[in-house]
Amino acid sequence: MKTLSFLTCYESKGVALGRVDEAQEVLEKAQKIAKAYVSRLALWRILFELSEIAGLQGRHDDQTQLLGQSRELIDYISERCGRPEVLHTFLNGPVVRRALGKV
Repeated sequence: MKTLSFLTCYESKGVALGRVDEAQEVLEKAQKIAKAYVSRLALWRILFELSEIAGLQGRHDDQTQLLGQSRELIDYISERCGRPEVLHTFLNGPVVRRALGKV
């Protein structure tokens, strides 16, 4: 999963530097890796970041779809977190809060 962490970090820097197309390409590769490993914990974040890029590119239908998929995975993870403190930490993370529109 180090690859996914690297890819999402790289994507964030790419968007910050205005290289949105390159960041999208990197995230799409990360998405394929996450799906192959059935890593919902990584995939929700990748889908959220792709939704942000879609918004920047004016692809609002894609943005809505990707954000919806991200939120579904957040719900899935939340339902299976187990301990309340783990759930609290997950749901109060800054990116999760942004994905859920709670910022």
